[in-house]
Amino acid sequence: MTATGYVSTNGDPRKVDVAGDTMTGDLVLPDSSPDTALSAASRGYVDATVADLLPLTGGTVTGDLTVEDANLVVDSTGTAINGVDRGSTSAYAAYALRTAGVDRWAWQMSPGSQDLHLVDSANGAEVLRVTPGVTPAVTFTADVTFAGAGGGGGTTVRTVDERITAGDVTLPSAGSWAIATSGSTPLAASITAAVGDRIQASPSFMRAGGGSFLDLAILNSAGTISRYLGTDSASPLLEGHPAYYPQAASFPGTPGTMQIVVGSGEVDGSGKATIALVYQGTGGETVYASATYPFYLLLTNIGGEPA
Repeated sequence: MTATGYVSTNGDPRKVDVAGDTMTGDLVLPDSSPDTALSAASRGYVDATVADLLPLTGGTVTGDLTVEDANLVVDSTGTAINGVDRGSTSAYAAYALRTAGVDRWAWQMSPGSQDLHLVDSANGAEVLRVTPGVTPAVTFTADVTFAGAGGGGGTTVRTVDERITAGDVTLPSAGSWAIATSGSTPLAASITAAVGDRIQASPSFMRAGGGSFLDLAILNSAGTISRYLGTDSASPLLEGHPAYYPQAASFPGTPGTMQIVVGSGEVDGSGKATIALVYQGTGGETVYASATYPFYLLLTNIGGEPA
């Protein structure tokens, strides 16, 4: 410090030495963003900035978390559990699987349900449903392909099932064989197939009364009867399939799985073959297809006969 004729070699103890010094009190800065990369930052600015960061020890993110051009790795050891908690059954939860930002598949738990759904995001169609606490727990809701060395020499097995509850059917009189329908819904199921594929049909339904003969038939590409499973030909048995003979104490039916090989003209424009319940007779018999007594038909495509 310079005064009149006097120079201090120790400096002024009230000032901060530019070469380095120790302050015994606070240095108060305005709570504003630093102007440059090397500007001092106030504690208020730092606290506000750090408050928006996720601690390494864990925290809660209330918005979307996006990881770009990198992997999100969840490393669990011991009893650690990673999951999505939707809070209540009235909430919605989903995992989306995307390609280039476009949703392709989604695992969903919809409101009001504990079921887990695998959904094709391209068309919104459900492919698979898993129900907790139920045996069997898995339901396929679309055609399913099992790849590998399939039984019977085939390399692919497909299954599809129809559970029809549109309403019970009282079969009318029919001089010629006809497709049974519940209202406008045919009692039928369709499965992806090619000529030469072996289709196995496993129906399950309740019926009452008599007056009609029944069989299963594969339809042609126009949706009309092509061949009957009772004969494997275009000519039906005179009184239908023996397993569906009109109910009588002396002629109890014993239904089971039936098989037919897809022939020429029996695959429609969408690449599917259709098996339907068909009937003929004076009418009056009831085939049940309601919510209480569903009509069920399982189709299995086990592929072509091995060489």
